[in-house]
Amino acid sequence: MSFFNLKNMMIMFGGLTALAVVVLILLILFGKYPDYFKMKQGFQDVGAPSVPTFTMFHATWCGHCKTAAPVFKEFMEDATSTFGEKVKIEMIDADSGSPKLKAFNVEGYPTFCLQKTDGTITKYTGTRDAAGYLAFLNKELGIKSDVAGASS
Repeated sequence: MSFFNLKNMMIMFGGLTALAVVVLILLILFGKYPDYFKMKQGFQDVGAPSVPTFTMFHATWCGHCKTAAPVFKEFMEDATSTFGEKVKIEMIDADSGSPKLKAFNVEGYPTFCLQKTDGTITKYTGTRDAAGYLAFLNKELGIKSDVAGASS
């Protein structure tokens, strides 16, 4: 009888398979595994900003964005001069390829997100006007400021 008979081969490869599964489980548990094993669960790390950042994600082909964009641009101009360096306000086009699109889990347009300095991301779903944006920033950041056109 040969050493490499079918029964011995099954035992040998079965043991290797079990060992490979155990090693893979240990690697996953201790975080030492290739990127393709990582679970993607929405938000991906793009780094925490140095100042809170309020972003409007928009698309040029989106009807709702065409309505919201001019109002947000005006708020952005007014708020930038009012808030100074306390808050960064930006617009990102869907076709720009920005890594924030994936990182912020943008699935529809327009989408408004606030990323705080600790990296947490909060989506804004309120009214699309200066008063709504200001109230949201005041609530989330405690910034008491008045922006033109945002009177309550």
